[in-house]
Amino acid sequence: MYETDTSSLVHLAQVGRAVGLCRATFPTLPGIATVPLLGTPLSWRHLLGWHGRTQGADAAATVLAQARMAHAGVAARSDSYTRWLAAHHVP
Repeated sequence: MYETDTSSLVHLAQVGRAVGLCRATFPTLPGIATVPLLGTPLSWRHLLGWHGRTQGADAAATVLAQARMAHAGVAARSDSYTRWLAAHHVP
């Protein structure tokens, strides 16, 4: 097992010399097949936290909405993840 930067790994995968573990939101790229692991044994969670008596508490709802929009935009660029979401009835 080796570690390398993302662009090198993408190139190695495109030419058939490597397999990489990536997030479901990895964008669709020519020469790369992104497939879910059987049984979806891995999950990734993002948490947003703040103290209720700080200025940040007023912005929490806005930050959460922007984070959800950003994730939806990234997810939409991944054909395999879009298909997986639809197959699992995830809104």
